[in-house]
Amino acid sequence: MSDAFDLTILTERIRKKMETLKVNQAQLAKLAGITPGALSQILAKERTPSSGVLVKLATALSVSVDYLVGRSEDTDLNDLLQNEDAQLLFRDLSNLSQSDKNQIREMMEFLKQRNK
Repeated sequence: MSDAFDLTILTERIRKKMETLKVNQAQLAKLAGITPGALSQILAKERTPSSGVLVKLATALSVSVDYLVGRSEDTDLNDLLQNEDAQLLFRDLSNLSQSDKNQIREMMEFLKQRNK
């Protein structure tokens, strides 16, 4: 990944989701399509996962990559995808130009800062 992230947050969140899903390291590695050794090194903070491995882990754990690396508190993609407001936003955004999408992002950032 181009942006740095905290391996401690990553490993804590992976372990938390493993506990919630009741899967062990070998099972998660198999679900994610990575070697058990690679997962062990990631959890021991001996290895920084590539963006591809982060995507595989996030998919296997049903979370977003942003959640895994600490950029989001949203834990469950399924909850987000079932949210009617989110569905409406996704649907409406797909019909907008890139310029319009950029303006919406800027407005959302403004609103988030204002509401802090």
